[in-house]
Amino acid sequence: MKAEESATNKSQNAVERLANDLMKYVELQLEYQRINSSEKIAAAASFIISVLVVVLIFLFAFIFVIVSFAVILSYYTSWAIGFGVLAIICLCLCIGALLFRKKLIEKPMFELAAGAILDSIENKDHENA
Repeated sequence: MKAEESATNKSQNAVERLANDLMKYVELQLEYQRINSSEKIAAAASFIISVLVVVLIFLFAFIFVIVSFAVILSYYTSWAIGFGVLAIICLCLCIGALLFRKKLIEKPMFELAAGAILDSIENKDHENA
C-alpha cells in the first residue's frame, strides 16, 4: 500500500513540477514577446520621427527657396507676378503629388519603413546568434 502511495505521490509531484515549469515557460514567452514587440515599436517610432524631422527640414528649405525665387523673379517683374508665378508652380506640384501619391510617396515610404524595421530585426537576430 505504501509503495502505491509513494508512486502516486511521485507522479503527482512530477505533474505539479511539470505544470509549474509549463506556467513559467508561458510567462517567459509572454515576457519575451512583450519585449520583442516593444523593441519593434521603438524602432518604428524612431524611424518615423527621424523621417518627420528630415521632411520638416526639407519643407523649410523648400519654402525659403521658393520665397527667394519669388523675390528674384519679382526683381525683373512686379512682386505680384513673381509670387503669383511661384504660387502657381507650387499649386501644380501639390496637385501632382496628390495625383501620384501612391506611386511617388506612399509605396516608397512603406518600403523604406518596412526595410528599416526588418533591418533592425535582422541586426537583433545576428546579435543574439
